[in-house]
Amino acid sequence: LLRLETLGFLSHPAMVSLTDGETIGIYSIPDMRYYSGFAAPENILKIIGIRISVQDLLRTALGSPPLPPASDLSLDCRPERDAYHFTLRSGTEEHHVWIDSLRRKTVKYRHAASASLVTEITYDDFRPVDGYVTPCRITCRHAPSGTTLQLRYEGLSAAPIPEERFLFTLPPQAIALSLDDFPSAW
Repeated sequence: LLRLETLGFLSHPAMVSLTDGETIGIYSIPDMRYYSGFAAPENILKIIGIRISVQDLLRTALGSPPLPPASDLSLDCRPERDAYHFTLRSGTEEHHVWIDSLRRKTVKYRHAASASLVTEITYDDFRPVDGYVTPCRITCRHAPSGTTLQLRYEGLSAAPIPEERFLFTLPPQAIALSLDDFPSAW
């Protein structure tokens, strides 16, 4: 389960997003509209402008790049200034991962297909959270759409979250719609 609350102007709540990995729901607070549908990469594209699975989006938000399955990959590693640069190749696709040699954390990821950049992700502003160093700023650039998405965490905690926090009840005056009706800007 994932619940994401997005803040708008002057840090006022603007949107609540919920997913169980199979379905996704978006409640636009100002419009009082609730959009729901399958959690397919095409629907994520409508929402954030980047075609990505919910699982890869969650991995990215937690500081891990969306790597391909390990089958049929060739791997190359070389040291660079303060980092190790891994290159994973499969057919015409390349995935580059830079891991900080001191923190042992991913600091950059780049995916290219047929020599054209598809996605670039940078991880920075690392902070300790209950003994685990976590990136608090993640910037994802999706080259084909020209979209850049930045996640910034002002505070993090590893404390357990009660399950009822993931429950969401629509206000009675809210309008329920399909994700097909979501007003995508992409």
